[in-house]
Amino acid sequence: MMLLPVNKDGEALLTDIKVAVCIDYRKLEAFAEILCKATATAGIGMAIKNEYRENFCSNDSLMTNSTVGTAEELKIHFPQSMIAEFKKMRLKFGKTFLSVKNIIKANPPALEDMKDTLIFSYSALKPQVAKCEDIRSILELISENCSLNDISMLEFFVNESEIDGLAKVFQEYNEALKKFSETKLSQYLKGEFSYASPLQCEKITIVIDVDENAEELMLKDVKRLSVDIFHKLSRNVRLNVIRDGNSFTVTCSFPLILSDHLIAAALNNIDILKENRVKKMIIGYYTVYEVNDASTPTTKQQCASLPTRPSSDLSKQLMLSLKVQLINSEEEVATLNEESKAMKEEATSLKETLEAKRKMLRANIVENDKFKELAAGLQEKLSHLTKENEELNEIKKILEEQLALFQSEKGDIEDKEEKKLKSFSQPIQIFIAFEIETLRNMLRQKDEKIKQEQVAWSKEIELLQEKITTMNSQQIEKDKLVQEKEQVLRLTIENLKKGERRQLDNVSAKGSTSDSADFPINESKNESHDSAESQNSEQKKKK
Repeated sequence: MMLLPVNKDGEALLTDIKVAVCIDYRKLEAFAEILCKATATAGIGMAIKNEYRENFCSNDSLMTNSTVGTAEELKIHFPQSMIAEFKKMRLKFGKTFLSVKNIIKANPPALEDMKDTLIFSYSALKPQVAKCEDIRSILELISENCSLNDISMLEFFVNESEIDGLAKVFQEYNEALKKFSETKLSQYLKGEFSYASPLQCEKITIVIDVDENAEELMLKDVKRLSVDIFHKLSRNVRLNVIRDGNSFTVTCSFPLILSDHLIAAALNNIDILKENRVKKMIIGYYTVYEVNDASTPTTKQQCASLPTRPSSDLSKQLMLSLKVQLINSEEEVATLNEESKAMKEEATSLKETLEAKRKMLRANIVENDKFKELAAGLQEKLSHLTKENEELNEIKKILEEQLALFQSEKGDIEDKEEKKLKSFSQPIQIFIAFEIETLRNMLRQKDEKIKQEQVAWSKEIELLQEKITTMNSQQIEKDKLVQEKEQVLRLTIENLKKGERRQLDNVSAKGSTSDSADFPINESKNESHDSAESQNSEQKKKK
């Protein structure tokens, strides 16, 4: 409720909602379903739905039964044995989910992978998936989107996890379901296969003509009819309930965003509807197919398909679907923008880190140059000492020659001079050798340390450069994806404007104002114009 604008319009809207719920409490469920369509209000919507089911669902079923019992055209006799079979099948349905939960506890699959798969496969479930925090909540959401005769969604996730022991669970349920599906439709009347959406725009109603073979129709025939009409989309259509009057009426639920695909599939398979003696088919607000009955005493019933209010009902259904798609696209673009912003911040941080590392490397290079200068100085000193040593050796040779000349005459002088020379040269040579060895060791240590540091810094620089390259490529892909989403949004808004202009032209040409109360054109135009202006302003900001 806090998301509504704090003004007179918001207060008036809240007041209208309260009045509507007070008049008919069942509208509270429809209001909760609408809240579940947006991520921001999904939690509130789920809480209202859970409370509603706990407090009002039993009353709804009692009211429905009493209403049906009083209507002359819906006098239904539901055998007690079939009630028991329905209860058993419902318990087997719940036990199957419980068995799956207990088995996968030992080796739970990745929760985020399951959530992503659900969002990519059923985008309408995105708000509910966002509120799931563990495997149990995921299984509860899957059970709400399965029915007694179709648990394929659960089977998919179980097969992906490849956990032993689950095959037997599904085998037992499928055997029971096969036997259950071969029961005649007349025995399923009013049996609830799955939770029905309270919104008219998410319901499919199929009315099948009653003839001499109607009593032989089985549950599997309903599933076959759904597959024949909707093909691959049939997995998104959930059977809710079967009723009987002058004809069988099958009610199903579907995600609102698939309206255009389901309507197109049904229109392409009108022949199948005729072959299966379908009298009427309604998808949301739009009557896709309807037959007028005209009987004579001598001929069989003749059928003719009639288009019923295509301009208003079809536009209303498709506009609702497009609005939901637009909301989901805006949320997805916002998420991508946030991810892109985070990637840019991370890239900036990495660049700063790389710059700091480069500064440290430059400092080490300067220090290395200083060590090289010191080594050069030591080398120069070593060469100087070597030169001095050579000079001393030359002096020694000269002295030896002079000593040889005077050896015969002055033996005592020779001994004294020789001792003096040795005592003078030996300490110098020892000192020079020690200094040379010390300098060589220092040079070797410095060279090894410098080489190690250079290798380490080179590796780190290469890793940082690779990471920056990867981040840049990911950023480019994200930017492309954002641009594609923005283009899709612009095209959607343009299509909305064209549809609204076309509808205005039709309304003005026909001089009819009956449909304008159901579908506010001017308000849609303003909303489309505002959304277009907001898109243009966002593009200018980005530029």
